[in-house]
Amino acid sequence: MDEVKLARLVPGLQVCDVQGTKIGTLSHVHQFATDDATPTPAFADKVIEVKTGPLGLGKHLYIPTQAIEMVTDDNIVLNRPRAEVEAADWTTKPEQLRQVS
Repeated sequence: MDEVKLARLVPGLQVCDVQGTKIGTLSHVHQFATDDATPTPAFADKVIEVKTGPLGLGKHLYIPTQAIEMVTDDNIVLNRPRAEVEAADWTTKPEQLRQVS
């Protein structure tokens, strides 16, 4: 994912799997807080927080931005099917995150 797509990540966007099935809604974009002076690509250290379930009352997923295929005006499309998203261990909030949006 490039920096142009990263800039388009705003809360409220629908998050869908690669087949277009809705998974949830983007709640926040988080960045890993590091003290390392080594530069990393702008998207490599970020995670999107996705609210699932009716009205966002389900579990929250913390999906690495590397799992994003594309960002449109209304949707974030992931690069994997829903079954893989559900099987991934993305329900635990990673440590050392800070909210960026």
